[in-house]
Amino acid sequence: MACCGIGLMSWEGGSHLLGDGATVLGAFAYALDVVLLSRWAPRNNARHLAATQIVWMAVLGSVWMLMASIGTDRITTLPARLDGTVVWGLLYLGVVATAGMLVLQAMAQRHVSAEKAALIYALEPVFAAAFAWGWLGEILGLQVALGGALVVMAIVVSELPCFRPV
Repeated sequence: MACCGIGLMSWEGGSHLLGDGATVLGAFAYALDVVLLSRWAPRNNARHLAATQIVWMAVLGSVWMLMASIGTDRITTLPARLDGTVVWGLLYLGVVATAGMLVLQAMAQRHVSAEKAALIYALEPVFAAAFAWGWLGEILGLQVALGGALVVMAIVVSELPCFRPV
């Protein structure tokens, strides 16, 4: 139900199989991350886990950037494109949105099962839509509202006693 809701919120029509495939692959990778973090978080320092994840993201992101830049001038022109606004934006994304989130996630998953964490993370697109509406004044259509309602319903239904494992 949550997957259908997220799909409904983000679907814009058409058939972009490469993007859809990458999204599904990313969802599986993130699910694996949540499961592994639930195993490692109780017996490891949250900051060390976050630092390890950040190093891996930086290494893999750099490899991706280099591979995507083959045959272009992206690397040589990079310094000219880095003005103050871009640098501050990157610092915010790196420190607050990435490092801060990873530390908080590792700390929280010491106390929450992977299943409950996944349900909480499923609310991310709902919050994104709500913030886009509240802060940016975006108009949310019926499709987005129904998708968000499906995600919230999935979380409520999964917490009902009849759906809990014995």
